[in-house]
Amino acid sequence: MVWTAEPGIDVTAWPAVVVRAYTESYTLASATRDDKYLYPGFRQSVDPNKSIHDPIGTQFLWPRTDGRPDPPWLGTQQDHILSVTTSGRDVTVIVCEYMFGAAEQSDQGWVRPHVAGPSPYTGIAAMRITMTAPAKPGPPLPAQQGPARAPSVDVFVGWRITSHQGGYFARSGIGSEWPDVVENEDTCVAKAPPPRLGTRAGICPVVLPDPAGVSWLALAKRERMRKASAAALLVAASIILTVCLAPVGCGSNVGEKASGTTSSSAKSSASFAPPPPSINAPDRAHRKSSGVLAEIPHL
Repeated sequence: MVWTAEPGIDVTAWPAVVVRAYTESYTLASATRDDKYLYPGFRQSVDPNKSIHDPIGTQFLWPRTDGRPDPPWLGTQQDHILSVTTSGRDVTVIVCEYMFGAAEQSDQGWVRPHVAGPSPYTGIAAMRITMTAPAKPGPPLPAQQGPARAPSVDVFVGWRITSHQGGYFARSGIGSEWPDVVENEDTCVAKAPPPRLGTRAGICPVVLPDPAGVSWLALAKRERMRKASAAALLVAASIILTVCLAPVGCGSNVGEKASGTTSSSAKSSASFAPPPPSINAPDRAHRKSSGVLAEIPHL
């Protein structure tokens, strides 16, 4: 996970550090369905989930850890802090999550980009996090950047998460406490970085991995060529079937040749997807990860 922010917002300082720690913890635990990936201080700094009768932002403060974990993630998730609004000790942060640069690898070796949603919002989600600053701030910590994959100490330092809506792992609708959600989503779309997994125009490509390191676009092109070849084989088979049904008929050897061609095609297709080494990383309401999230900068 790579973090950026609007001018004037320092992602290595507070409150941005708290947003990073909370978001990465939530993503890791949701992906793996295991709360052992929650960062130090999460348990003491996040309010418990409330009932369905309470505001939506208070119902899903904690990630789900039941069910099956996600397949390994590939690629890079990019998060951009759009705004930080302060009112007394209360702070509201809007984050743009760009998921179209990440994907997951299925058990069969297929790679599925995280690009759900209609265009132009495909692979893009706005997220709103509210929190309360500590009444008495403790000793300041150094700027949170470096090579570590995750913090080894509590970087929440007394901040408390009070509301969480939207984002890739959203499990509910949007409440009235987020009145400018549409405006925020449109801004996230306008500020989206270039897509890394082909197109973002509402299309969800499914491509196969390649051990030789061929680019994603090349893999997609190869898959289209394979489908075109399969279509050509179907046309040829249809012609043969038409000839066989004619009054003259055809010998059984023609049918054998046709079935032999189909078998050869199936073997070629099956050999196209040897599983490559996977990079574990985090996805929606369930994703698998090794904890590799904060690439630049790191907590």
